[in-house]
Amino acid sequence: MRFLFTRNTYIFLLCVFIAMVFWLLTKLSKEYSTEMDVRVEYVNIPPQKVVRNKLPGKLTLIVKGSGWELLRQQLMLSSRPIHIDVRDFAKSGRMLTNNYRNLFEAQLGDRLEIVRISPSEISFSFEKKSSRKLPVHLSGNIEINPQYGIDGAIRIEPDSIEVTGPASVVDTMTAVRTEALHFEPISKTEKGKVALAAPPLSGVQYELDEIRYEIPVVQYTETSIKVPVEIINSEKEALLLNKEAELSFQLPLNKMEEIEGRAPAELFTVAADFSLLQAGDSTVPLVSEAAPPYIRNLKIKPERAAFLYINP
Repeated sequence: MRFLFTRNTYIFLLCVFIAMVFWLLTKLSKEYSTEMDVRVEYVNIPPQKVVRNKLPGKLTLIVKGSGWELLRQQLMLSSRPIHIDVRDFAKSGRMLTNNYRNLFEAQLGDRLEIVRISPSEISFSFEKKSSRKLPVHLSGNIEINPQYGIDGAIRIEPDSIEVTGPASVVDTMTAVRTEALHFEPISKTEKGKVALAAPPLSGVQYELDEIRYEIPVVQYTETSIKVPVEIINSEKEALLLNKEAELSFQLPLNKMEEIEGRAPAELFTVAADFSLLQAGDSTVPLVSEAAPPYIRNLKIKPERAAFLYINP
């Protein structure tokens, strides 16, 4: 269905539009009172000092002005904060906001009258500033598939950050923690970004908001090798009846070539430790003295070796 507008219809619609514009102009030219929230930025904090207490991030203003100006300010204040010069209140440690309405009005352009400000008081608790480089610790619950394992260490970048804040807090901190990561059993390398957990106090600041992490995951396999057994901590000359031990263990698949390409004695040391003997023992415990760091679930077979003293 098509609607055909006559010349009279166009004239009528134009008149309605002009009337609405005139009505809007009339309304916006009148004076109103309203409430608006403005963001606050605190500038010129005294050198080597920090504000220990939490400062309000916004002020609520009851303002009076023309509709035009109120509309303009609402649009501008969404992106422009009001500044409070902290050094003006360094001695008293408090600001009675309603006593400084003229300062805020000047930042609003002197076209609005501020009737009331909330909160009515802002307190400043100053303390000596301290800065330290602290390690970052990854938080959370990371589960690895039983057939897989972490290849080396979890990598964090950066692994330490600069922390600034009240000396009484910063000087007692030992690390910065991240938000908790949660992984169900994983079978591949995981990497990404994670935010740092909130500082313990509002006056504490971190140089970064987040860090990168990488959890290197590799598949493990099981193998076994035979290695010679050494004698340690024996006060007498002894002879072992078992001169070799079989080692079974798990290792990353990408390390198999290293294990197979070198003599077992170059990588592993198994010893018969005579310091572990109990009275009447005829066998001595076998212990692992050296093994590559990527080995896990190492088992020695047999666990004990028969021996004889040559000169009892």
